[in-house]
Amino acid sequence: MSIDMEPASLLRLLPPIRRARDYRLYAEDGSRFLDLWQDGGRGVLGAKGTGLGTLLKAEVDKGRAKPLPSLAEAQLEKEIRSRWPRYEAVRFYANAERAEAALARAFGRKGAIDAMGDGASVAIFDPARRGAAEAKDGKGEASVLLIRPFAEHLANDAEAAKYRAADFRAAALLLPCPASFAPAPLLFSKAEDAAEFKGDLIAPIALACAYRSLREFAAYSKRVDEAFWRRADRRTNRLFERVGPFLYPRCAPEAYGRLFAEALKGGVLLSPDCGLPSILPGEFDDGELKKLSGILL
Repeated sequence: MSIDMEPASLLRLLPPIRRARDYRLYAEDGSRFLDLWQDGGRGVLGAKGTGLGTLLKAEVDKGRAKPLPSLAEAQLEKEIRSRWPRYEAVRFYANAERAEAALARAFGRKGAIDAMGDGASVAIFDPARRGAAEAKDGKGEASVLLIRPFAEHLANDAEAAKYRAADFRAAALLLPCPASFAPAPLLFSKAEDAAEFKGDLIAPIALACAYRSLREFAAYSKRVDEAFWRRADRRTNRLFERVGPFLYPRCAPEAYGRLFAEALKGGVLLSPDCGLPSILPGEFDDGELKKLSGILL
């Protein structure tokens, strides 16, 4: 039986989900899944981090869900620049699509692949995507870097290392926070490059959630390390290559749909995009990964 490999189609192989707690998804039919997708990095802190739910309630009680000017923007910008000091300016957009459209208008090239509505696109280098280096144009140049949680581990990967010293004009930051509750920040190497970007007016509730997620991730990333992730190797090594917390499938791309479906049968949700890695969660036990080691492709 053939399996539709589109990420949205693979996710629909999941039964209806009733709730999520930490790194587990609980379905209406009583089944449970360990989340190794984590929305590509937005969910690395678990379903709602340590205190995101409490923060959201407090922000709603304050009526800060509307896009109005607030001090929260300056607070978040200061936090981002302290963590990525090589960038001189930050702009915030309501979502990734609006951020990419702004980049395409300013940095875009006419007739490029995946063109935006105005006929231009921008080359965004995602170190997490296998084959990204070969997909670049002849010079291997890109204007924008995509920064994911745990990106420092990707810099040690042989393919990603080809570009770790590249002089990117800007970076798109994927926050460790659900997209529904966070803006899409753009970081600029030079302040003058940011002059063309106005950014969006963001609701303070989203800015506060983004700030909280960065602070929580700083504490979380000190707790997990190579020794922690190595615990998964005996269950995952046959099917995956591990780079830090990232698991890349060893199977051919055409076999990935079956691997995804078989993992679901074993109670594990993998990345629905065969080109992007699954992510080991911040808490798991050997039994939850046991059925992965028995999958035959």
